[in-house]
Amino acid sequence: MKTRRKFIDKVKQHTKAIQITGVLMLLVIVFILGFFVSWNFMKIPLTDSQFELYEQVARDVYAQEGQVIVEVPEDVIVSKTTTTITVESASLRYRGKVIAKLKDGKLVMTQYLETGETVALSILMGIAFVCVFIVLFMIANKIYKDIR
Repeated sequence: MKTRRKFIDKVKQHTKAIQITGVLMLLVIVFILGFFVSWNFMKIPLTDSQFELYEQVARDVYAQEGQVIVEVPEDVIVSKTTTTITVESASLRYRGKVIAKLKDGKLVMTQYLETGETVALSILMGIAFVCVFIVLFMIANKIYKDIR
């Protein structure tokens, strides 16, 4: 019984620290949720089959070099310069592109996942989730205190 009282006294002593730790853990969870939502649903990464399609489109564009008009799928944008062929999605929902360059007489494909911009956007979305959560919590707390 004595050890139980000591434990209860310790908990009462550190109640504020326990509450702060709980709130910080909740805010971290909300941030991770916002990051995850942004990372997976705002700008969807290209799948392997889409990358393969884009590489095939780049090969087709390279093979039809003499022609002015190149036939490509509707949801694909092709940019061609003197040194590179860039194939990417026409939709803003997808991230990633294929860049084809000529090296030693062979067409070399490079897949870019475009993660830099997406990481920054996901961090900002996580921060936005935390801010909205704090505002909603403050509103709910005020309403609770007014009712009480």
